[in-house]
Parts: sequence; structure tokens; C-alpha cells
Amino acid sequence: MNKYLSDFRKILSQNEKVSEFEMTSGNYDEGKRIEEKIPTITTEFCEIGIYDDIIYFVFIINSNTYSEKLFNELKNFPNVKFYGFKNFNDTLYPKLDFQYDKFVEKVKQDKYLQVQFDYDVQKISVEIFYQEYVKIKKIFVGNKVGVIDQLKIMKGL
Repeated sequence: MNKYLSDFRKILSQNEKVSEFEMTSGNYDEGKRIEEKIPTITTEFCEIGIYDDIIYFVFIINSNTYSEKLFNELKNFPNVKFYGFKNFNDTLYPKLDFQYDKFVEKVKQDKYLQVQFDYDVQKISVEIFYQEYVKIKKIFVGNKVGVIDQLKIMKGL
């Protein structure tokens, strides 16, 4: 298993529920299918996976709990991407021709919204990566966002 992800899991499991490692397939990166299986772990808030020295968080939220305040707090993360749930091949933000009104329309058309954060493991320590996770999680909680509990989904609940 990937040492970086393993070290992160150790830190994470001290404070919250976290799944065992899984090798998952069917993952995408900016609309391109990742052909190989990649190591992932899951918390109540997100999936965390690693491929090609990129480690990511993917949060799935109920679209009806999205707010402009949430967007304003997340948009300045240099590594944030918003995707639809059904059409996750379409990056909603950031994009060159971004228009907030059209973005909100697309969010309302889908039951869920995916928010992803990518980090280069060569440029961020496991400890700083954990601090980023906590910071992002606090933003979602502080905005009363309905984050899908991915651990329950894994268990089929």
C-alpha cells in the first residue's frame, strides 16, 4: 500500500472513523478515466485516494445544501474543483468561461455535487495534508452542508 496514504490514515484514524484500504477502479481525473486501480480510504466526509503522486479528497454534498457562502470560502483553494455528480466529466469550476449563474443552474439540476481537492505528495507533508483536511471539513460543517457519509454507502446502508 502507498506509504503516504498509510501514514495519513494513521493520523486520521486517531480522531475519526476511517475505512481500511481499498483498491478502487472507475476513478476519473479531470474527465479522464484512470485505468489502473488506485488505493483509497474513506471517512464519513470523503474519499481519499492517491495516484501519480497526487492525493485527493472528494466530498459529495447534497446540492440543496450548497450556498454562495460555501463557494466563496472554497473557490480560493488553488486545488479545488467542482463537478456534477451525474456528469462528473464536466468540470463546473474552475473553467475559463466560468459564470456563477450558470454554475448555480447546473448545481440545482443535480441531486449531488462533488468537490475535489488535489495535492502533490512531493510538495505537502502528511501533517500539512491533515491540516488541510481539517480546515476543509470545518468549512463544510460551518456552512451546514449535507455531506454524504461515504462510510455508510460503503456498508450499503
